[in-house]
Amino acid sequence: MGTGPFELREWVDGSYAVLTAFDDYVMGRPTIDEITVRFIPDPNTMIANILAGEIDLTMGLGISLDQAIEMREQWKDGRADVVLSGWVAIHPHLMSPDPAVVGDARFRRALVHALDRQAMADTLQSGMSTIAHSFVAPNQPEYKDVEPFVVRYDYDPRKAGHIIQDLGYTKGSDGIFRDGTGQRLSVSVRTIGGFDINEKAVFPIADNWQRVGVAADPYIVTRAEARDRAFRANFPGFEMTRGPNYMARLAIYHSSQARVPENNYVGSNYMNYINAEWDALLDRFYSTIPASERNQVLGQAMQHMTDRVIVMGTVYDLELYLFANRLKNATPRNSNVRSPQAWNAQEWDVQ
Repeated sequence: MGTGPFELREWVDGSYAVLTAFDDYVMGRPTIDEITVRFIPDPNTMIANILAGEIDLTMGLGISLDQAIEMREQWKDGRADVVLSGWVAIHPHLMSPDPAVVGDARFRRALVHALDRQAMADTLQSGMSTIAHSFVAPNQPEYKDVEPFVVRYDYDPRKAGHIIQDLGYTKGSDGIFRDGTGQRLSVSVRTIGGFDINEKAVFPIADNWQRVGVAADPYIVTRAEARDRAFRANFPGFEMTRGPNYMARLAIYHSSQARVPENNYVGSNYMNYINAEWDALLDRFYSTIPASERNQVLGQAMQHMTDRVIVMGTVYDLELYLFANRLKNATPRNSNVRSPQAWNAQEWDVQ
């Protein structure tokens, strides 16, 4: 049962969908009678349709940041808006970590200190993004209450090196740390191919770690490999992914979502992090109704996440929305929800 301002009238798989105004919508009948949603997988085709006046609004997908910046200069009949949406995060594999030091929060803190995340935001996202110090982004309503709880890690490669030395490692002549047996300190960092931000971010991450003395092997997982649940669950080291960070999404990190043989590796807890204190915080967060109390619990959860570095934020991702000038009252809401570009679709109008 749907409760939105529009209802589905027609669907052609892979081609388009036609939505018509729902007369009994709780906030009033939409101004626009009908919306056609077209599915255009090829970005060049999408751009051509936009410039030809065939498209009034994009849904934040399909066009790269570079293309959107170029579009902003070319498209005189519309505008481009940028919204923080999702984050690019590194997930350590914490069940049987390989190498074992990955399971030590001190080592993970060192790796975050080693990341020049501002440079990543500047080079990968043209300076339009910011460092992801936590799951909660600055454009989300919970941020002001949660921010004081967040443990921050400034870019400090020297400090990163000292932390690793304190863990018992010494640098070899090749600049790579070694343990007491002479074994090189080496980690793998993988990401799923086919996503622009994933493939661009994994290499500077590996390079930053290499520079402080941690040999890092970037690996781009094919789509076929990504469908192998056991392969993904048991890959050593770290998995870097771009994912949503609206509040409902936080539940993916619950212990019940760990990818283990007992559930045939079905789950979304990339780290396989299992911790009763963490689970209790998530359970309280999702069962607390008053906003002030709920945000206090969320802050405690963010403190746990950032202090123990169970996920390592890099930068917030961007979604780019293109709006035709003739489309009125359409603007992305400045918070991270599932469909920020359509939050007030009942108010849209065409002139």
